[in-house]
Amino acid sequence: VGKQKPPIAHEITKLPTNKPLMRPEEIVRMFSKDLIKKCMAKVSAYQRKHPGVRELDIALEILGVGVFANSTIALMKKWHRACDVLKQIVKTLKWMKQLEFSRLANPSFAVEEDPELPEKLKAIGILSTESQVLDLTAKECITDEVMRTVMLKKFGPDPNIVIFDASALGVVVDGSVGADTESIQRAMRGLSTEIVLFPVNCNNNHWCSIMINLAKGKVSIYDSSCSSYLLSVRAVAQTLIPLLPSTVEMSLRVQTYESGLGVQTDSYNCGIYVLIAFEIFCGAEPLGHLDKKTLQCLRYRYLRMCLQD
Repeated sequence: VGKQKPPIAHEITKLPTNKPLMRPEEIVRMFSKDLIKKCMAKVSAYQRKHPGVRELDIALEILGVGVFANSTIALMKKWHRACDVLKQIVKTLKWMKQLEFSRLANPSFAVEEDPELPEKLKAIGILSTESQVLDLTAKECITDEVMRTVMLKKFGPDPNIVIFDASALGVVVDGSVGADTESIQRAMRGLSTEIVLFPVNCNNNHWCSIMINLAKGKVSIYDSSCSSYLLSVRAVAQTLIPLLPSTVEMSLRVQTYESGLGVQTDSYNCGIYVLIAFEIFCGAEPLGHLDKKTLQCLRYRYLRMCLQD
């Protein structure tokens, strides 16, 4: 479908007889992502104006084309999602062939090519949440869900490391915590000598982190780009200190963590830098300054980690 006038939302039960619903088997082409997005917006607007109307009860009229149940539009959205995932899998298979694994000689971060990984990628459910791990490849920015998956795989089995989801702090804007601080305090109750890791999602476009070593009484913050976000992360770290167990003696001074990884020069690897900094903070051998090819190998390492049984 080319350029269209805005969709018109109707309740299915109130459709006039001259506007019949298009049956799924009558569809010969998929709507563009942009048109589907406009349809979704119209559904939301209709529900705000008519409280109590379910999404399944709404149809969208595309002028000059026909009237489609919202459930049919949702199927088209899934079709686009499936196509995107399949394309991403193909790109990932090509990307893996270009990696130089010899660049990672550090024993803490060494990775070898997994001959079974291509088949594991092909077995990913294209509409499943598992497909999100493909964001670890090439030049993709990682989501909250992928950050959580990697952290659980890497640090989850270690009882001396406590990890929080990015959702624990909410999306950090100007140093404010959007989540419930009482729940954070409850989660940290009883801790004494553990390491506590907080990934920090800043404005939904940049990853930073807060790392706490309870045994040493130190709170550190990290930003691979040394950007202005660090000021907001510092403010958030200060709000966390009073939430720590009263039995732990903490320095009131928040330190900027020196990872030794160098400064991030691209717009998409901030989450990878944060994960590497977490590992070094927890005792892994320092890696030194990272170049783009080494970062790609580290992305592969995390992808392989996520797809391990």
